[in-house]
Amino acid sequence: MMNMSSASPLFLLPSTTFCSHIYSCLNEQERKALRHVCKDYRFLVNGEVKVACVPGSFLGDLRLQSMVKSCPQLNYLIFMDSQREHVCGKALVEFLNGHVNEEGFQAIPGSKLQNLDVKQCNYIKATDMQRLIAACPQLHSLRTSRLADGSHLYTLLPIADQLTELDLGDSSHNILSITNKSLAHLPRMPALRSISLKRCIEITDGGLVHLNATRFPNLSSLDLSFTRVAGTSGFETMSDLRSLVIVGCRGFNDVGLAAVCARHASTLRALYLHGTAVKPDGTSLRHLLHAADLELLDLGTAWEVDSDGLAFLRNCRSLVDLRLGNFNLRRQQPPHHHHHHHHHRHHHHHHQPLGGLAVATGITATIAQDVASGSFLQKLSRLSLGGMFAQHGLELLLGSLPELKRLELAGLDTARDQVLLQLVANKEGAAAALQELLLARGGPDLTAKGLMHLAALPALRHLTLVDCPCAAAAGAIQELLHAVRCSGRELHVEVVSKPAVAPGTNTEGLKRFCAGLLPAVVVAVPQIAAVAC
Repeated sequence: MMNMSSASPLFLLPSTTFCSHIYSCLNEQERKALRHVCKDYRFLVNGEVKVACVPGSFLGDLRLQSMVKSCPQLNYLIFMDSQREHVCGKALVEFLNGHVNEEGFQAIPGSKLQNLDVKQCNYIKATDMQRLIAACPQLHSLRTSRLADGSHLYTLLPIADQLTELDLGDSSHNILSITNKSLAHLPRMPALRSISLKRCIEITDGGLVHLNATRFPNLSSLDLSFTRVAGTSGFETMSDLRSLVIVGCRGFNDVGLAAVCARHASTLRALYLHGTAVKPDGTSLRHLLHAADLELLDLGTAWEVDSDGLAFLRNCRSLVDLRLGNFNLRRQQPPHHHHHHHHHRHHHHHHQPLGGLAVATGITATIAQDVASGSFLQKLSRLSLGGMFAQHGLELLLGSLPELKRLELAGLDTARDQVLLQLVANKEGAAAALQELLLARGGPDLTAKGLMHLAALPALRHLTLVDCPCAAAAGAIQELLHAVRCSGRELHVEVVSKPAVAPGTNTEGLKRFCAGLLPAVVVAVPQIAAVAC
């Protein structure tokens, strides 16, 4: 009988009420007594466990068959190399040994394993993958090793008809072993919907030809982040894409965007252009003319949307999530007139911020009418701003956006009192439904007095301040919380700062947390303090 109290604490992830409130409080003797008196002990402890993490050091003590029997709901298996023990060869064979017969590795009766992750197994070979796939024949999702190559991809043939998600890339390490030629080893996968080649830095347009609709007829999500894809070829032979991530592809420019949109604009639901070579201004958005169903658009923090860009965004009526650098909505310079007095009369209007709909000639009367009626980007629920330049004309948009739930403002020229005043002033626009607000890297123009204006936002429930000096002002947060409390509401405030940390301090977890708040936020060594009312 497997001693569940000491074998693998990492894969015993209690999710039931019993485990959370009772089992976790028992000592070793009490747990042993429970095993003797409760015939349903294993179900109580493991009945709801769905994810198991197995490091190399545990392979000798565990058997996959015992894990499946003890955790009947187990469907996600994560392997990772330990410092000395690796997930490969003999150790892996012993782990799978519970169901080996004369015919070789067989599926475990009752197994529901559908997800396999060997991303952190740097020594796993193609033969090891064959054994794992034979033991888990129902796989739908697979994350391959960082060192996987064409021989590993060839082993996917037994599950080619059922695999729906395939991750060949990595979030933090460059992948050198997956090349254009490697993709040729992939079998035809009729059910595959998502494939990631993130940081596979050897992949170019030449590799995209292997992802054609004939081999992958249902491919709808593609991550090409930090590859060398330029987009000039390959996309025209793919099936209809719904999500495309090309973050950090420095060779991807306007020509590539035009090629992608010519084939996939009508089906795209999410497009990530952060860090590409696409010209970061409004003219490039003309390619989205037919992207009426686009729901998420990440342009990156260097992108400036002017009146031309705003006109093209008008066609994206399904946008729910928009991320960019800044808006630069100003009056357009009038055409030259032969009469000097006409030129003199209009000269002082050149490059002046829009003051309202009555003077919004720079964004065309049609857009102005849409904004005034609340039909412009009326489904937008998240807006992220954080470019290198100030926001101009933002107040015009904040008067609309009736469904805005989350607003992220980053940078000295964006996270400031003036923008907050514009936000609060639009009581029937963005201010009405806003629930979450993030302010990052605010400077001297973001003050404690400015924060107090946020108490007037009727739906605000969560405020995050990242590296904002005003948060350290004496009593600033407490005064805001008091004002909100007096209005009969509650507000949760998180403060993220960057204090000095002793050498050797591990802050990777906090880095990842802050990175998830907003792509534009770069926090070197953060410290988080939370205040809740």
